[in-house]
Amino acid sequence: AVLVMAMGANGCSSNPGNGDGGKDSGGDVKITPSDGGNKDGGTSCTPGSGLSCEQCDTTSFSPTAQAAPFDKANKCPAADVNAYIAACGSAATSTSCGAWQTAEQTSNKNCLSCIYSFSTDANWGPLVCDQNTGLCSYNFPGCLDIQLNQVSQENGQSNGSCGDLFNAGYGCQDFACGACQIGPDGGIDDTSFTACDNSATGQSSGASNECGTYLSAVNSASQCAAVNGDAGGTWQMCFPADSNNGFSDTEFTSFVNLFCGAGP
Repeated sequence: AVLVMAMGANGCSSNPGNGDGGKDSGGDVKITPSDGGNKDGGTSCTPGSGLSCEQCDTTSFSPTAQAAPFDKANKCPAADVNAYIAACGSAATSTSCGAWQTAEQTSNKNCLSCIYSFSTDANWGPLVCDQNTGLCSYNFPGCLDIQLNQVSQENGQSNGSCGDLFNAGYGCQDFACGACQIGPDGGIDDTSFTACDNSATGQSSGASNECGTYLSAVNSASQCAAVNGDAGGTWQMCFPADSNNGFSDTEFTSFVNLFCGAGP
């Protein structure tokens, strides 16, 4: 079973978390690191985070195309979503979330596979999971494209979508900082990951760190004008209102329903 535990971590990538052995996901609308870092000369750099786990040379990184999101797919009735939030939301334990997944495997497998989509699937739901590690991340890019009506532009169609740009940026951050994720207890180390993430983007110093070009692409793209301009609108539901605490259960219910239910 793939377990997504609490929803209270912060960070900028689509899949930071903390060291509880489970997967915690949070995120910000914009990448706002607190430190600078060093410019990647194209081969290597001194980690701005001060962590040896930071991968400064991202010349071998290539963004992976995102799959089209499920869009109000009606695979999860309200009762299933409510039960999921109760078992796997803010009050989750590994036992409660595992029990829900086991029951859903029998009662509504289509709902389970929509909520917990795999990165190799033809469509992605609210959570995109790695089959090898069992770790999942929020599908912020897919949510943005649904709410901005840009699904048809994904992966290079009509110059690509805003979600494509976010997806590429998150991919670079995970490439640069993936080795910083594992804490002493075997869970996800949010503190180290976030420090590395802040260095990789380097926004506060103005430096073009190893993932800076992806951040610049998001900030300058016409596709993301509504997001970058803080103009408001339905896209705001794609991110937690309080980025420090992550999604509330109410917010995540809407997030899940956007992909797998009848809509938020």
